Amino acid sequence: VDIQQLFSIDGKVALVTGGSRGIGEMISAGFLANGAKVYISSRKADVCEATAQRLMEQFGGECIPLPADLSTAAGAADLASQLRERESKLDILVNNAGQAWGASLEEFPEKGWDRVMDVNVKGPFFVIQQLLPELEAAGTADDPARVINMSMGGESYSEVEDQVFSMLFNDYGVLLVAAAGNGASDAPNYPAAYPAVMSVASVDYIYDVDGDPANGNQPAYAFTHSFSSYGPYIDVAAPGGFCWNTGADYQYASYPSGTCFSYTNPEDYHAPFILSTVWEWYDSTGNRSDRSTYGFFIGTSMASPHVAGAAALLFSLNPNLTPYQVREILRQTATDVDDSHLLGFGAPGRDDYYGWGVLNLAGAVEAVNTGRIPSQPAGMIYVVAYNTDTGEAFTTTADDAGFYRLNQLPDGTYQVSAWMDVNGNGVQDAGEPFGSYPDLVPLAGGLLADNISFTLQP
Repeated sequence: VDIQQLFSIDGKVALVTGGSRGIGEMISAGFLANGAKVYISSRKADVCEATAQRLMEQFGGECIPLPADLSTAAGAADLASQLRERESKLDILVNNAGQAWGASLEEFPEKGWDRVMDVNVKGPFFVIQQLLPELEAAGTADDPARVINMSMGGESYSEVEDQVFSMLFNDYGVLLVAAAGNGASDAPNYPAAYPAVMSVASVDYIYDVDGDPANGNQPAYAFTHSFSSYGPYIDVAAPGGFCWNTGADYQYASYPSGTCFSYTNPEDYHAPFILSTVWEWYDSTGNRSDRSTYGFFIGTSMASPHVAGAAALLFSLNPNLTPYQVREILRQTATDVDDSHLLGFGAPGRDDYYGWGVLNLAGAVEAVNTGRIPSQPAGMIYVVAYNTDTGEAFTTTADDAGFYRLNQLPDGTYQVSAWMDVNGNGVQDAGEPFGSYPDLVPLAGGLLADNISFTLQP
């Protein structure tokens, strides 16, 4: 594969805010290496200029510093004015500049709140507003301009975000794919846990499950128990973790070794970690190396791009597909995993660790090419959450995309089931599709949403 062609953005003009260090610098480096003319912005002019010079020396091309304070509307206007003096169009805008404030809830000051909101919310909004003419000038129906808003996930639920993602899914044809998180827990991580978002867990690769050379290699995937988050909101899993020589290593070793992983002998690799589109900035000892190569990394953030790329491929094969159909194709063609012979995270069918299974791109593509396209529900779906601790039952309905929410539920453990009212009489009749989520769902905080995937069966 010609990486230069695969990721080529030759001739494009890109602007990366917060581009002088960290993730923003990595994004800028990737753009430069793949042919774009890149503008980077940061508040400190000297740092911005030094980074631009270093990136050009390393990757070639043009990298132009545009210092600006994006915590104010005036700062956003100034950045747009600087760009406008040099360019008549902008193909790619990456809103990466961000601000955090370290303080506990009890001690968090108003000035900290204002600073975080100014940089993280007001800044991106006014940058987009100011640069709309250049973005519109660059975009066409076949090749629109791109605006990428960077954000980090967390455990805080937002009703506004929830509604926005549902609106994007239902009304604007947008399917959002997100990493489940690296907390090694079942705590919901947002945006992955929102109903309209596909949540992706990570799996490791096992080179030979039984370790017996007599029967050849028996490869397998297994849940990345060392860091991947899990829970009823997981949709699918994809490679994002380690490579292990044998199933015994996966179960008992603390870190991969041998043929699956070797810093000293790169030729010894058997799919170690995940080859990313991020430059390899640091070597194995943690020292900065600035190597002009893509790096191998781990994390659910390495797993989720597999699924996002698969979704994009399905849309390209059939542009008339809806987000609902793409989501269901990826779920229903995923490879079911039973790892009872290993650590026993997954069992046959839907579970909290693999979701519907490990991404099967070939199966998904075949489904689209052969016309096996899922249809949306033919009747109203009723969802029932039964509290196994109190015996109470709570009922709601799902929308056309299968999203539902039950608020203000008492804490406890729930069995969730659903049925489809095909004849529209509001009563569950014999023969109407019925199904239940296979695992009990622990709930704290009162909100139960359709992050849970269940299969409706007659």
